[in-house]
Amino acid sequence: MMKRINKSQKRIQALSQASASNGKGLDKATLDSALDRLIETMDGVNRELDGLLAKAKE
Repeated sequence: MMKRINKSQKRIQALSQASASNGKGLDKATLDSALDRLIETMDGVNRELDGLLAKAKE
């Protein structure tokens, strides 16, 4: 799982850099929207992990 997270983080960084540096990248609204969805997804993953951890500690 950590490999996937690290791979995603590298892709997000590369996307941000490419978009900022080449002048033809994604517009800010598109990039922000995609990043917001990714943050929402990761928040859901964290909630699920928290729930599993709580059950494991019972």
